[in-house]
Amino acid sequence: MTSPKHQIRELIEKIDKRTPKVYMGDSPEDEKKYILHNQDRFLAAIGELDNLPLTKKQFSILDIGTSPFTLLLKKRYPKAKITTLDYSNRFRSLVTKKGIKFIKKDLNDPKLVLPSNRYDVITFLEVLEHLKGDHNKILNQIIKSLKKGGICILQTPNKYAPKGLILTSPLALRFWDLFTKRPHKGEEEKHSEFIHFKEYSLSELKNLLNKTSNIYILEAKHDTYFDTVASSMVYRTQQWTKLLAQVNFLLSSQIPIMRRGMQFVFRKDA
Repeated sequence: MTSPKHQIRELIEKIDKRTPKVYMGDSPEDEKKYILHNQDRFLAAIGELDNLPLTKKQFSILDIGTSPFTLLLKKRYPKAKITTLDYSNRFRSLVTKKGIKFIKKDLNDPKLVLPSNRYDVITFLEVLEHLKGDHNKILNQIIKSLKKGGICILQTPNKYAPKGLILTSPLALRFWDLFTKRPHKGEEEKHSEFIHFKEYSLSELKNLLNKTSNIYILEAKHDTYFDTVASSMVYRTQQWTKLLAQVNFLLSSQIPIMRRGMQFVFRKDA
């Protein structure tokens, strides 16, 4: 099988030729930067998927939050039945053209109902923190959608990571915007999908998951996917910030609680 890194490069190379022309951001360049910034977390999730026995046969995936990762899943697992769920129709025509089923649902809806016992795998990557709704109810609906024995991969930021506190807090962003080119800078209301409403520590998210029924947590760890120098430098315009990125990666590699990302893998047991 082709390496996931190579498949990500192929996705980037085809962005300029895409039809329909819809992007993560406002332009092809925005999407290329988005993919490069998120490449390491995509690889972290693919690493988990590749190790699942069920990926050796036809299986079903629900990817929550349509993104370039959705297209990577189709490229990586062409025989899988892939569905993606998003709150808007923005990417509907793009993914359906690729043979991916699209569902429009807002996870913040208090009346949210997802189909029962439908999917072998659910990928829920860096979405939870963007949701205003009741996270406990949302997670219960996601678990409900898994088949018995199904697996969910969940990624979300670690709220205690210094990188988050120093670089992404509202006050800090005013300073860092002098040296970075964030997507949609100054357009938070227009692009509210980039706002974080609630972040968790590892123990807090474990406790939240343990309140749900019928699951077994297979993995719960801090991850460096947002701490790598390559990811950190995508939106940086000043080379001196590279030294900060290198120091952060060195420290986070040795001290798990400093890592910006968290990855959970859990199984539905009943």
